[in-house]
Amino acid sequence: MLNLNSRLSLISKLSLISKLTLISKLSLISKLSLIAKLSLNSKLTLISKLTLISKLTLNSKLTLISKLTLISKLTLISKLTLTSKLRLISKLTLISKLTLTSK
Repeated sequence: MLNLNSRLSLISKLSLISKLTLISKLSLISKLSLIAKLSLNSKLTLISKLTLISKLTLNSKLTLISKLTLISKLTLISKLTLTSKLRLISKLTLISKLTLTSK
């Protein structure tokens, strides 16, 4: 669990990389937490993880994840799976870098 300072720091970094509303930012943090948990569950296939991410993206209008192409999503999920020891903030940085390179 992130402490209050870490959460505030994460929200501040999100403010710098997009114009998401606070609700969208908190939603994104929840999605990243879910992705991290899924990464630890080796029984889920890559396709299952992609399907879940796609469904989560459909439920939200403004997230960094929704800006990624299908190929970037697959790359992101496999990288997060291989690097499941990354902290949440590191995963967020990875997503923002992938978002910038997918344009």
